[in-house]
Formats: sequence, C-alpha cells, structure tokens
Amino acid sequence: MSEEIARITWQPKSKAPSSSSEESEESSSSSDDCTSKNRRHAHIERASLGRAREPNVSKAASTLCLSSDASPEDHFDWMALGLQGPWLPLASDDKSLGASTVKDQLPLPLKFPSIASYVSMFQKLVGEEVKAVLLSDWERFKAEQDSSSQALTESQDSRAQSSRWQMRSMVQTMGDPFHYFEAQWMEGPNVNFDVGEFLCITLPETKEVKAVAIVHYQGRNQAPLLRTRVPWGSSLGKCVLLRLCNMVSLRRMYLAVSTISDIFSPMQQQILDPLANIKFLRPQTTLGDTVDGDTRIELSFEFLRTFNDRKRLNTSQLLSISCLLHMRQGFQLVQGPPGTGKTSTIIGMVSSLLIEEPSVRILVCAPSNAALDEVAARLVNRMLDKSGDFYSPVDGAIVRFGSKRVIHPLVHSISLDTLCARIPSSSHRSKSWVDLLDGASVVCATLSGCGNTTFDELENKFDVIIVDEAAQAVEAEVVIALKRVRGRCVMVGDPRQLPATVFQRPSAAYGRSLFERFEEGGVPVLVLNTQYRMHPSICLYPSRQFYGGALKDSVRVSSMQSIFTDEVCVGGIIIRGCRFKLGHYCFMDVGWGTEREELVGHSRANFEEALVVCNVVESVVKGLISGLKPNVGVITPYIAQRGVIEGQLARRGIDSTACEVNTVDGFQGREKDVIVLSCVRAMADRGLGFVSDERRMNVALTRAKYSLIVVGHAETLQKWSPTWGSLIDDAQQRGCYQVLTNKRNQDTSSRNWRQNHPQKDFCGSMEIDIKCQHSRKRGSNCTEERLQKKMGYTKPIAS
Repeated sequence: MSEEIARITWQPKSKAPSSSSEESEESSSSSDDCTSKNRRHAHIERASLGRAREPNVSKAASTLCLSSDASPEDHFDWMALGLQGPWLPLASDDKSLGASTVKDQLPLPLKFPSIASYVSMFQKLVGEEVKAVLLSDWERFKAEQDSSSQALTESQDSRAQSSRWQMRSMVQTMGDPFHYFEAQWMEGPNVNFDVGEFLCITLPETKEVKAVAIVHYQGRNQAPLLRTRVPWGSSLGKCVLLRLCNMVSLRRMYLAVSTISDIFSPMQQQILDPLANIKFLRPQTTLGDTVDGDTRIELSFEFLRTFNDRKRLNTSQLLSISCLLHMRQGFQLVQGPPGTGKTSTIIGMVSSLLIEEPSVRILVCAPSNAALDEVAARLVNRMLDKSGDFYSPVDGAIVRFGSKRVIHPLVHSISLDTLCARIPSSSHRSKSWVDLLDGASVVCATLSGCGNTTFDELENKFDVIIVDEAAQAVEAEVVIALKRVRGRCVMVGDPRQLPATVFQRPSAAYGRSLFERFEEGGVPVLVLNTQYRMHPSICLYPSRQFYGGALKDSVRVSSMQSIFTDEVCVGGIIIRGCRFKLGHYCFMDVGWGTEREELVGHSRANFEEALVVCNVVESVVKGLISGLKPNVGVITPYIAQRGVIEGQLARRGIDSTACEVNTVDGFQGREKDVIVLSCVRAMADRGLGFVSDERRMNVALTRAKYSLIVVGHAETLQKWSPTWGSLIDDAQQRGCYQVLTNKRNQDTSSRNWRQNHPQKDFCGSMEIDIKCQHSRKRGSNCTEERLQKKMGYTKPIAS
C-alpha cells in the first residue's frame, strides 16, 4: 500500500492535495516509502481527528455542513458522497449538493468569457461523470451478484465482500464538515484499500447499504480511515465495505479545473480563447516548391536537414518539429492518422529540443499507461543526435513516473523505483524521487499521474509538454498536466479515431477533447500525411472517406507483396465447406447471420458470422507462404462476439499467439499482419448501434498491414449507415466483394446480389449445418439452441 497519503494533511480551508500515489491501472502514479517528515505529519493528522469512540451528541449538533471556502478536494468529496442513486437509497441531509447538476447539456462553447464560467461548467461536467461512473459500477456489481450464487473465493472477491469490519466513529474536529470512521478488521481477508476508493458500507446479513464513504487514509499496518457524510450520532457497527470504484483521477480533474488560474498565464488565456495566442503558432519554416506531390521544406536548423537527408523523418514530421522549435509559448496541434508515425514524430521532437536547447525540461504525457509506455520504450534507445544517429540516453536523463506494477517491463529500467534503487543509502526515497525528477531532462507520466503531489515538490515547472493520444483524453484530464508546464504544449492525436471513454449520457460536452475544441476554434493543425502501415489496397478507402484522400503511401508499403500463396488468392480455399479467396482487401457478405443479445448486459453476438470468421482465420493460418508465422487479429465491436470467436478458435487449436481476438478499443494504436473484422449486426430493422460510429470504423479498418477481411451482413450495414454503404459499394467496384451462402438456407441477400450484379464474380458457397456441426464430434449431441442457452444468450431477435 502506498504511503504518499502521508502528505495528505486535512485542512478544510486550504488547497491540500488529497490523492493516492498507488491507484488503479487506469491512472498511474508512483508508490513507495515516504520521508520521515511526511510520516510524522501523517501521524499528527490522524491524531488530530481524535480517538475512536461512539459519540453521544445532540441532534442539533449532528448536522454536517460544508463551508463556502472549503478546498476543492473537500468540495469534490462532499459532492461525491452526497450523490443520490441506487448505491445510496437513503436521503442525505442536503440533496441539492448531490443531485444531478446537468440535465439537458448544452454544446460546450468554443471559448469562455471568464475563468469563473469555465470552472463552473467543468465542475458540473466532472460531477456528472462521477455519478455516471458510480451508476455504471453499481450496475456491474448487481450483474455480478445475479450471475453468481456461489460463495466467492478470496481470489475472486475483488470487491472485498468476504471481509467484516467494525466501524468506530472518530471524535469531531472543529471546522471539519465530514464524519470520519475508523474501520477495524474483524474477520475474513484483511484487505488494504487505496486512498480515493469509493465504498458502500453495507449490513452483512441483509446487504442493505447504510452509508457511503471515501477512503481518506490507509497507512501501513493501520486501519483505514473513511470519510463520510453520515450525521453525527449515527452508529454503523459491524459492516461490509463494498468496493465500487476509485475516485482519484476524477478528483484530480475536479481540482485541476477548479484551480485553472494557477496555469501559466498565456496558456490559461488560450484555454479560454483558442485563438488568444495564435501569433505564436505561425510556422517560420519556409515551404519550397511542390515536386511529385511532395512539398519541399527549407529547414532553418542544420540537424533537421541532416534528419531529412538520412531519411530519419519525412517532410510533414520535420515541418511539425520545426514549428515547435520556433514556437515560444502556447499550443501546437499535430494530427497523426493511422500509421503515419506519431511516435516517431514525438521522438524527433524530444531529440530536437534537447539538441537546440540542452537545458530544456520536457514532460511527455498520455492518457493511458499503454500509450505512454509505447513512447517511453522508444525514448530509451531510439533518440536522435545531431548527426542523425540513434543513441540511448544516460541513466537519469529520462524518468518514467508511475507505479512499477503498471509499467511495461521494457520501461522498468527508467522507472523511479529502479533508479532509486541505484542510489546508495537512500533512506528518504520520496526525496530521491524529487531529486530524480528535478534532474531529468525528460519525465514521462500519465495525465492523471501529473496530479500526484510529488510534482508539487519539484523546484521548477517543465518548459515543454508533449501529450500523445491527446484526442483520447477529456479536456479536464489534460488540464491536470498543464499545471506542470510554463511554456509550450504540443498535442498529438487524431480526432478521427476513438475518443475518450465517457460514462455520462449525453457525452458530447464532457467527452470532447481539448484538441477537438482547439481545432474547431480555428487553431492550425499540422497533419502527418505519409503512412507506413497498410498495403495501398487497405489504405485507399479510409484515406478517401476519413481524411479527404490526404494520406500518401510510403515507398515501403507501396512495394508490399502478398503473404498468401497464389493458390488461396486465385483459386480460393475451402474450410469446413466454406469456400472463399484471400487477398489484400475484401468484404465477405454473410447474409444468413442472426444477431443475439446477452441475457445479462447488452452485448451482442452472431454465431453464424463467428463461424465464418473462424473459417477465415483457419484459412489464413493454412494459406500463409511457407516460413511465415501467423500474426492475425480479429476485431469485433462486442465483447460477447469476442467470447464466441475465442471459444471456437480454441476448439480448432488456434491459440492467442497465432490469433488475438479483441474489441475495437483493444486494438487502438496497434497493428497486425492480417485483420479479420466481424461486424455482428444483422437485423435490418434494428439499426447498428455504435457499429455505425465512424471513428470506431476508422480504427477497425486501419489496423492491418498486409490483409484486411471484413465479414458482415451487407444488407443491414447498407441500410443503416451511409459510410458502411459506401464501403460496400467501393468493395464491389474494386472487385473485392464476396458473397458467402448457406446452401441449406439459400440466403435471399445472396440471390438478390447475384441478380443485381450478374457481371460480378460470385465467390463462395457455404455448406454448414450449424446444428450438426458440433454433433459431428464423437459422443456429442450439442445443438445450437442448447449451446446458446449455455453461453447466456437469448433466442434470435424477432424481426
């Protein structure tokens, strides 16, 4: 358990940081021992709350009230603990503080007239997200209860339902609006909680929720201290502490937007008005003539000319770096479509800044640990010197801030824990953290991690911040990191790909990124336009549909050869009665597929389509050129479909090393040699749900390097989405459209297509009896209906 909370001194009328340094994997921060000074402060703080006792106070004295000048952290906790919902059916003392504050959201304005209007808007939006997160997690908890009637084992009890605690009230402190309880462990697993976790205090026998709490303090070998709005005089007794979610990241967002006045003034002005500092964004790089569609640039820095001559970076990448070097303050936007080298551009930016300004301090951020480690791993051994050679920085020049348990092993060498271990006789490790961070030229941290109180102790702010995947971060999250910089900010991302994951509905206001607001507000965007991932046949449609045809193919992808044998590309291959051809790009129409909905939850699956997908994967594995190892990914929008496909592939002996199955979100920022996309939706009168989301569609279509195979119900896709309709039309015009049929059911969409397109090649016939396929195995009499019931699905949705 982390002890950064030793720095959390309770001061209701000041801006005391209140967050844990060891949190969930979604938000990374460092965790380790703290200094003796901070240990002493933590002991004094806990002692100031008095001894545990059962107070006997008058009813008049039992009312809790938050003062108007309380800190943002106190305002956040007060708001979160007062929210009404199924997790807290009992009314609180003041419903107005906990009630939903944004009923009918207005569009988020492009600019704000004042700091007060900005703070008011985003405090409400963050509050709505808190309520939505709580509701989502409560519903997930109830679904877990409904789906499992057996007793939980200790390893399965992630919500700590097996433990029992005795709640002891702490003596009230003057001016403190909260009622604190010390939770003394009684029986079951002795669980450690993280600071910031939101808990439901329930009765062991009836499971009734008596109150809610936020973990305020959790020391090593000490009982957790819980913050509540329970009226004084109330007794909780023996309880279960049910984990719901961690509030650290949301609390940091709330604090950041509440104290936006602390941000470097020119950046603060541009946050309110995107065009306030537009003069600082004018590129001073000279554009030369256009030759063969490629704009030549005259670079004013010699080392950039060297990078260009040695082909380390392309024209658009060098242009974005040159603009950054000429900029002195404000924001720069760099859009990186799929495969255009966003990470290489960021490495080039960091390298160039250190060459031109050796004393510069750079903060590199991303919304997730995975995205950040992708950049950090490249920084470890792919930095560029002024001669264009690659090198690895010396120890301590680059530091990865965060808990080692959530950092990728490739980055462990630059983690704080590893670097601290190399410092001899380090008894004050937290102080060593500060020294390491102050001495580093480059610090890598998640956006939420920048809200860790360790950053408050640094001697100086950073000169430049580079935010990767900026379009996947909500604005409030970026503001956390902006408080740590005093000069320039580069936001690298792609608003045409997946946005941030947001729970509240509608999500338009809170979910819009700062990148998108600046782009809509008129801030110039530099676009990386050369792609290095996809075969030209794969890139053609996404480039035209999502990027106005701006993407150019690099020399390497233009010369890509097929990874399949000529036999499966020309003559086709038959897998379990299903015949089709493989190639760089194709759409396979499975017209007889039927979508089904989960009994618990809202996910969907299409068994018939799943079987076709598995046939395609099997054909890919068998049809590869000799010597090549299968590197296949199956993308589907629905978790339920993922489970069905994984099960079928396992039965065929195809493991995850050969083929990975995941959702669209799981493949963001990644690539595979071959991608098979399962669209699932197959009811012409039911719509497409989020399958029609163009940003999800863009991500799914741009993960493949050598071959992209889309499997779907063409009639449904065409009816409900113009974009999907144009993709299918494009595939037909390019001869990349195949119709598969089930001879037992002679699908009408197949017949109609053949009647309407007699000149097109009709490729594929499927001779599969779904009900009999499983019974072909010796001793098996499993039917489709029984299989579906076993896996938790309803009957096919009625048309």
